[in-house]
Amino acid sequence: MAHYANGIAIERGLGIHFPVLVPQQIVGETALGHQAASAGARRHGLSIEAFLAERYGAPLSPRQYREHVVTLLPDPRYTTGVAYGFKGDIGITALDG
Repeated sequence: MAHYANGIAIERGLGIHFPVLVPQQIVGETALGHQAASAGARRHGLSIEAFLAERYGAPLSPRQYREHVVTLLPDPRYTTGVAYGFKGDIGITALDG
């Protein structure tokens, strides 16, 4: 969908870019993230903290996610790709080459 939207934006000379921003891990500090982490932890017989650490490494907080978004959007290095992932221990990663 983002590739299509970017194609139309270029075709029409709109001067806008549509990136896809993907958290690549559960954000345990959100209500939904806590529910998902809780279910995964129960399934694996672990505490929520142990499950998140074992599965994802460094946590990704809502604040870190926001900071990655604020960093990515105005940065010209990220205007040619479409999909970018965020992870607590590695930061921003291009997902579409």
